[in-house]
Amino acid sequence: MDDMILTLKNAERFCTLVLNRLPNLKKVWFVIHDSYEQWTWKPLRIVDGKNKSTKLIVNLIYFLVDHLQQVVSLQITFFSMKYSNIPCFPHLIQQQLHQYPVSQPYRLRCPSNMIELWF
Repeated sequence: MDDMILTLKNAERFCTLVLNRLPNLKKVWFVIHDSYEQWTWKPLRIVDGKNKSTKLIVNLIYFLVDHLQQVVSLQITFFSMKYSNIPCFPHLIQQQLHQYPVSQPYRLRCPSNMIELWF
């Protein structure tokens, strides 16, 4: 899915709707766009962005892993009109996932604009 309506703020709600219809997904991949208001981009990193964005991303990962019992791979790509506004902070996400691991064994890769997990 690549749709400009999916932002970090509504990603969990969207995933809930998908999971209700497709609970046996094995591969999940989607793009989260930075939020915007009219034509002005409003990245989450403006107000406590690193911590807020990281918390939203990690919570989304926990949510998907807990609800998709047959998941094999999960990829979340982040997109912004300005590359510097991409709300993915790989070192913080890795730190959170190592400190509080997800419920399944996994391999993690976090380049600057995406998160990939294999189970």
